[in-house]
Amino acid sequence: MKNATIVAKHMKENATIYAEQIVDKIADTLGLDIPEAHKKPARVMYEKFFEFLSESLEIDTYRVPNEWLKWTKVNAEKSVASGRDITTLVSNYPLARDIATDFITKMCIEHDGTVYGTSYLVRKVNAMFDNSIQETLWAYEQKKKETESQLREELAEMSAPHVLIADKTYLVPLIGTIDESRAEYMVDHTFKEIRKSQADYVIIDFSGATKVGESTIHHYNLIEMLVNVLYSTIIITGAGQELLRLLSNLLEKRENIELCSSVAEAVDIARKFYQETEDVE
Repeated sequence: MKNATIVAKHMKENATIYAEQIVDKIADTLGLDIPEAHKKPARVMYEKFFEFLSESLEIDTYRVPNEWLKWTKVNAEKSVASGRDITTLVSNYPLARDIATDFITKMCIEHDGTVYGTSYLVRKVNAMFDNSIQETLWAYEQKKKETESQLREELAEMSAPHVLIADKTYLVPLIGTIDESRAEYMVDHTFKEIRKSQADYVIIDFSGATKVGESTIHHYNLIEMLVNVLYSTIIITGAGQELLRLLSNLLEKRENIELCSSVAEAVDIARKFYQETEDVE
């Protein structure tokens, strides 16, 4: 570029001023009242943006500065945390790109830049924004997956409590829909803890669980997994008619599973067992 050194020096010396101007113009164009605390990191990022352009004027590369990518990643993660849709975040890029290229074009004209040199800088700007959009989408999706996974685990934990109601007797009241992922979580966490406690009885109450569609199949699969991993006697209460039908074969094959009409009846069975044990002793 003609007078590349002059343009580079001017851009670097005025990076802070240009950064403030570009952030303010984006906010004004979008009609946004952005708090000063939120403007500051954006200004720092655009200051790095102009510094990078000035330093790379005579270097044939489109490398994107790490500061820029880090900033877009943080923005994407904040968007997930706030519940904002990704389209809201990405929709700002075309405007920011237009304003940035307009700044660069005017600067090059003022310093007698060539058409080729101006085009070269504009291509650099476009490369930065293209990479920024890709990084934003990737970071957004990753953070969204992490957040959803964490939420599922928290919900699974809250929806499968295990309560010690008597010596070595646990009650597990199930509520809502028991799908495959929730059933696996309960086997890996809730019932793993019960197994460690060496419980004699585990009462699983399906009274509050959904009993339509594929739910019954998931209920049966859960019970089938449990009879294979628990040493305790499993007492099923609150089961629907379809689940009772599916359990008929399992009841004939396994001795560590029983059916009761209510939690109270199940508790009574456990209590009688302990009374008989004490009498023998």
